[in-house]
Amino acid sequence: MVTGGSTASLRGGTYLWNSVSANFALAASPSSVAVNAGVSGTSTLTVSSIGGFTGTVALATSVSPATGLDCTLAPTSVSGGSGSSTLSCSGSAGTYTVTVTGTSGSLTHSTGVTFTVSDFTLTASPASVAVHPSPTGTPAVTAGRPRAL
Repeated sequence: MVTGGSTASLRGGTYLWNSVSANFALAASPSSVAVNAGVSGTSTLTVSSIGGFTGTVALATSVSPATGLDCTLAPTSVSGGSGSSTLSCSGSAGTYTVTVTGTSGSLTHSTGVTFTVSDFTLTASPASVAVHPSPTGTPAVTAGRPRAL
């Protein structure tokens, strides 16, 4: 019997092959999410089997900076070697890095998702308006049609 990474002499020549150990890959799509404050943004985490991996992968998150963004994973584990989970995050304005770590026994892999949360703003243009009294002493305000952008 010949195992992976070995050579064997068979009729007609010598053959070399490498086997791939059972493992998994972890990826996020998209890896960058932009949302407004108070709105949840999502990213799909995909666990893929490598070399016949069939284990269960436990998923966990850590957020940097540690405050301002709340995240959940559903589900928190993937069975059978491959599958997906949804990362949902919402919070206050700022830019955050969410690291998702998948663990199965001694195997550990991580991937990152950047969440950019914007707060809405209101602006007025012009910022102030001067109103002058009319000659009769009654204030007058003229409204104009807005210009197209």
